[in-house]
Amino acid sequence: MRAADTPAVVSGERNIGFGRAREIVAEHVITTEPEGVVLAEAVGRRLANAVTARADHPSFTNSSMDGWAVSAGATPGRLAVVGESAAGIPFDGPLEPGTAIAISTGAPLPDGADAVVPHEQATQVGAILEISVRVRPGAYVRRQGDDLRTGDLVLPAGLRIAAHHLAAAAGAGRPELECARRPRVALLVSGYELIPVGQHLKPGEVWDIASAVMPALIRDAGSEVVLVRTVDDDRAATEQALSLALGAADLIITTGGISVGDHDHLRPALVGLGVEELFWGVRIRPGHPAWFGRLGPARVLGLPGNPVASVVCFWVFGRAVLGCADPWTTLPLAEDYTSPTTRADLIRCTEVADGLIPATHQASHHVTSLAAATHIAVVPEGGGELRKGDHLAAVPLSG
Repeated sequence: MRAADTPAVVSGERNIGFGRAREIVAEHVITTEPEGVVLAEAVGRRLANAVTARADHPSFTNSSMDGWAVSAGATPGRLAVVGESAAGIPFDGPLEPGTAIAISTGAPLPDGADAVVPHEQATQVGAILEISVRVRPGAYVRRQGDDLRTGDLVLPAGLRIAAHHLAAAAGAGRPELECARRPRVALLVSGYELIPVGQHLKPGEVWDIASAVMPALIRDAGSEVVLVRTVDDDRAATEQALSLALGAADLIITTGGISVGDHDHLRPALVGLGVEELFWGVRIRPGHPAWFGRLGPARVLGLPGNPVASVVCFWVFGRAVLGCADPWTTLPLAEDYTSPTTRADLIRCTEVADGLIPATHQASHHVTSLAAATHIAVVPEGGGELRKGDHLAAVPLSG
C-alpha cells in the first residue's frame, strides 16, 4: 500500500490519564465461553460458573478418632465390645444397650451410638471395655452434612482456582469444573534491531527481552500464548503479522512501533485492518505511547518497545483486559522519593517493614528495577517530591 493509499487514522481518546485508561480497559475485558476442565488441570483457570455441593459432606455421620462407638449415657462404665465399624466396612446393625463397637477414623457411626471414646480414654481387656470418664454426646463425631449440605455454594463464579481450592471442589463431588476458556493471546514484537537473548550483539543490535518475558507474563495471567512473532519495522510485514494474529487470538499484544516515528507502522496498519482505536497515549511514565483498540471481540494492546515499559503496562492494562482483578491497595513510602515527571509515575518498589522503597533506577530501559520489585506504585500526576510516610496506590507483582 502506498503512503497516499493509507487510510486516515481514526483517533480514539488521546493522551488520557491513568485512571481513565484503566476505566476503558475495564469496559473491554475479554470474556470466553465455558468449558469442562478436570480437577487435576484446573489450577490457574477461572470458574465460569459457581461450584455447589452435589451431596452432603460428610455424606454420612462418622468418627473423627480411632476408638469405640458408644452411647454417651452409658459412660463411665463397663461395656461389651460386640463388633467393629471400619472405614468402608460399617458395622451391620444398631448399637445395643450395654455394648460398644470398635470404630476407625472415618468409619460410619452405628445407629444408637452418639459419641466416640478414643483409645486414650478407655481400656479394653478381652471383650470388655473399661471407660473411666464421662463422655459428652457428640464427642469425636462428624455429623452428616456438618461441612456442606447439598446445594451449598462452595466456590464462586469468577474465582481463579488455586491448588487448595481443589479439596473443596472434590469434597463437593465435582470431578470437573466449568471454567472460562483460557484467552488466546498473540504477541508481536517489532524491531529490526532485535536478536534472540544471548546471541552475540553487533553494533545497533539489542536482545529481544519482550519475546523472553511477555509469554511468561501472559501465561501467569491465566492465558494461552498462541503466537509469538518478531516483526520487521515495515508496513507490509506489520500488517501481515497483525492480520494473522487477529484471526488467531482474543488479545493481540504488540511491543514497539506504536509511536509516531518514521519506522512506527502499527497504528496505520491497525486502522487499515479495521481495528477501532479506543485510546492512544496515557499520561504515565513509563508507557506514554500505550495504545488500545478492538475489532469485534478481539482486543489489541500496543505496548512501548522499552522492556520495563512493556512489562509495567502489561501488568496494569494487559492483566486487566485478560480478567485478572489484581488487588490494588495503599501503602506508605519507606523513604523520600522525587518524581522526575509531571505524568503519573509508575514506579517499581520493594516492600519492607516500613513500606515501599522505590528502585534506584526507574527509566524504561532499567530492567534491574524489576529484579527486586514487589510492587508497582503510582505517584499521581504532578507528584513531585514525596516524603517518607506518604501513601501511594500500589499493586503487587504477583498473580
